[in-house]
Amino acid sequence: MKEIQKINPNRQLKQPTRLLESRYKLTLYEQRMVIAICSQIDDRNDDLPIVTLSAYDLADFCKFDKSKKIEKVRTTARKLRSRTLEYQLPDGGWYITGWIHWAEYDSKTNTIQFRFDERLK
Repeated sequence: MKEIQKINPNRQLKQPTRLLESRYKLTLYEQRMVIAICSQIDDRNDDLPIVTLSAYDLADFCKFDKSKKIEKVRTTARKLRSRTLEYQLPDGGWYITGWIHWAEYDSKTNTIQFRFDERLK
């Protein structure tokens, strides 16, 4: 059984300079979803984990309207999957990826799992 993680709205997140300098545009809901997912990642770990959240907790954290919360989670996750994130590499090259590598909703447990591209670590 996968461990469902709790969203901590008070967790301080560090944003790397490379991410600050990258080119991207996210809606407010997409930003909230990224924050919720990132708040579950231990920056002392070398690997990026699969993050498992309650879909309803995520919907509440993102402040979705009361109706159709799961569909709004799905729509926002889909948009995040298609959004491009581009940043400069130290050697002058560049890297282009999506915000999330994949997302999967489990209707039996009402949980959603996310995975980031490993190179975003």
